[in-house]
Amino acid sequence: MQPWRRQQRLGLCSQCRRPLALVPTIMNPRVYRIWNVFSILYIVALPIIGGAIVSMVIGDLPPRELVIVIAAMLLLWGSIDLWEGIAGVRTRIARSRNVVHDGAVARRISIPRIFAGVAALVLATAGFAI
Repeated sequence: MQPWRRQQRLGLCSQCRRPLALVPTIMNPRVYRIWNVFSILYIVALPIIGGAIVSMVIGDLPPRELVIVIAAMLLLWGSIDLWEGIAGVRTRIARSRNVVHDGAVARRISIPRIFAGVAALVLATAGFAI
């Protein structure tokens, strides 16, 4: 990985070409951790979908709008899975939870991830079409 420039918050990993972000820690804002941008998007999307479901249960959100929110999240998750899968096949580096796999194992993880991403994108398109 190339060194981070001062004031640069986003960058690409030089080996796997995935987007990375510098995120300050909660306890000490001057200390930063390197996070995968896709992990951040997954974390941000979960409260959105949870809030939409709670709002529907309470009765404030009609089912049609819930379908649109779920379709938007499927679009986001499908794009991320598709990107991660293609990057894993190209670079032979795959990440699952906190483990980084390489070689044939990475390819075995990445190919199903491509199919899952395409399936999520198809479902998202169907959800927007309703």
